[in-house]
Amino acid sequence: MTAKPHKRTRILVIAPNFRVGSGPSNSLLFIKYLPTESIIFYTSEERASYFANSKNDKLIHTTSLRGLTHYRLSRILRDLADRLSFDYVITIAPEYLIFLPPKMLKKTLAIPQGFPEIPHVKMEFKNLLNVGYHISLLETYRVSKNVGAMGAISKYMYDEISRRLRPKRIALLYNPVREEFFANSKTLDRGVEKLRLLYVGVLKRLKGVDKLISFMPDVLREFPNTRLDIIGEGPLRSALEEEVRRLKLDKYVKIHGRVEEDALLRFYREATILVTASNWEGFCLPVAEAAAMGIPSVVRAVYALKEHVELGYAEGFNKDDPYEFLMALGRVLDNYEKLSERGREVARLLYYPYKVAQRIMAVLKELN
Repeated sequence: MTAKPHKRTRILVIAPNFRVGSGPSNSLLFIKYLPTESIIFYTSEERASYFANSKNDKLIHTTSLRGLTHYRLSRILRDLADRLSFDYVITIAPEYLIFLPPKMLKKTLAIPQGFPEIPHVKMEFKNLLNVGYHISLLETYRVSKNVGAMGAISKYMYDEISRRLRPKRIALLYNPVREEFFANSKTLDRGVEKLRLLYVGVLKRLKGVDKLISFMPDVLREFPNTRLDIIGEGPLRSALEEEVRRLKLDKYVKIHGRVEEDALLRFYREATILVTASNWEGFCLPVAEAAAMGIPSVVRAVYALKEHVELGYAEGFNKDDPYEFLMALGRVLDNYEKLSERGREVARLLYYPYKVAQRIMAVLKELN
């Protein structure tokens, strides 16, 4: 008698229309390490294959999400779950689960990347206070009550999910960092003549990029050979470029816009310290990427950013005060080797995609 082939675990991964290489997209890099067959519901073959492991026999299912509301998309996913048999569902956007059958919700792990409203930070908030926004919040809250488990990408998010959504089960998972960052680890050349500061992220007021530029005249008085490279796009770009010209910082601050992945790695390799004055983060992928490469960070010590300081590879400041920022830079330079090695150590333990996949599989097994 021929033995029946072993049935592989099948997972439906719901990945909304995020740009490849963005923080939310990178949060799914663990997929290629799952010992399962994953069906990835994404925008295009290019985007889906970004997460696939070509060495495994994973099935990639793609579809166009453009123009779809989360209501219509949730119905498509419900039909997909009816037609195909899945053991588990993983999503980074709980609002896409509203029409999923209760039986399937019990086998679902939702890993939200943040909450759409931040009561403490009003600057990005004015246009969000509308009926549709509140309905989406209520739906997310209702769905979270019925999913098998919620995953948190930081201790801050763990506390927020527990307090706001009160799920049945919650696990601290963290977000993964691309393997290339671990392969490009560096150490500080003590003979370096130029201090290279690097910001990576969206150019909007919430991220505090304007504050970094405003700190630069004081930084240059203390460290005359400093350069700040700003990587990213956003609604503030024109205003930031104008501010650079107004402060006569053209030789010292360069806004590069969005760059390709290879170029991004080069900027990290050339950086001495990663810097961010963001007013809110649920995780902050660039700080984790820098840690994997052995590059310490200076961060505004709030929300999830504070955790990077507590983990021992970043220094923090609190006020929009160039003196506080300078003091944090000084602490990093005085303890560079210690912070650098600590960053590599923590990143290998918490942010390597394979480690994240192990934690996720442990949660999924608890849903049986």
